[in-house]
Amino acid sequence: MRINTSGWVFIILGSALIIAAYRFGFPGLLPVGIVFIGLVAFSLLAALITSSQLSAQLVADAPTLDGTAITRVGDELVVTVRAANRLPAPLLPFDLTLHSKPGFGTDQNAHIGALPPRGYADVQAVFVPTHRGMTGVEKLSAAVSGPFGLTAALRAVPGSLDVAAAPAEAPVGIPQSLSAHLSRVSSDRVSRGRGTRDYFTREYAPGDDLRYIHWKTTARLGELAVRQEAEEEHATAIVVLDGGVQPSSAQTEAGTQFETLAAAAAAAVRAYFAAGYDVRLLCGDEDIQIEARSLDLPHAELAIAQADGRSVPGSVRLPQNVETVVVCASRGSVNVNIPARAHVWAADSAAVYSGADEPVLPAQWSLTARRGR
Repeated sequence: MRINTSGWVFIILGSALIIAAYRFGFPGLLPVGIVFIGLVAFSLLAALITSSQLSAQLVADAPTLDGTAITRVGDELVVTVRAANRLPAPLLPFDLTLHSKPGFGTDQNAHIGALPPRGYADVQAVFVPTHRGMTGVEKLSAAVSGPFGLTAALRAVPGSLDVAAAPAEAPVGIPQSLSAHLSRVSSDRVSRGRGTRDYFTREYAPGDDLRYIHWKTTARLGELAVRQEAEEEHATAIVVLDGGVQPSSAQTEAGTQFETLAAAAAAAVRAYFAAGYDVRLLCGDEDIQIEARSLDLPHAELAIAQADGRSVPGSVRLPQNVETVVVCASRGSVNVNIPARAHVWAADSAAVYSGADEPVLPAQWSLTARRGR
């Protein structure tokens, strides 16, 4: 709680009147002095009571998973705070402070006008995350003014916000996938874009479009046959993020070199997803499946934001038919058994680490000679 300058003036003036009443024999000044001091006490009590009935709810303008908002380093994140008055009486104007966690930018202040009985008001604050990782708004505090502006009550307001900051969207040399050039396994398979389409032939049925008659099969079987396409199968890219930290290690914070690897992994996931690939992300104990053209990209962003450099378990097995594997790991730290036919694109922290605070992404990715073990 805090007594404002005007409150101290009232206290000093009231005390002077009370002293004068006894010292100089002016009894009429006594009640006036008591009123001055009583107004300060009343203002302070009212501020304490009203501030205890203040609540707040925080909502971020970003995708949310399990109560955690997903954003990227350097992107502006708008946080809406709904301050509510639970009292059946008006709440005087107050100042609200949002205390940010490390890596979430500076604390934000907002002035909110008087709230009606059981009313609320929405205010917005803008944060810009500065580091990858888990961050957000740690707590809120409010300075609620008492009646007459004589006092203010400083009180913590229940409320917080968890935010996962993924690596920034940065220009980076992306591996040119070889999966777009899939082999034709038969004359009945055609390659289209980033995926493949199979088709099969069946007997003609009344109502079938004559444009789909397959004349070669018709000639071979001696009866009309039509071609029917199967569902499209999307090419798959697997991204492995491995900082070389053993699961049993007590290390809890990733180093600057790992930040480079995390940024490279995020760039690869986003690029392949944008190109229409199914993407699988292996990151520590996390195994994230992202289907093409789905809304699952935030799951990968969250996993990369939470990554602490721990190794991918060696028990993880990759499908033998995968052709594109992107490895973002310290040299020699990958425990995953990579299929022999896979084209492995590597981003190594030792090759691109500059020693600066910000990660430097590889200008180009290298296709390793090794095709698995």
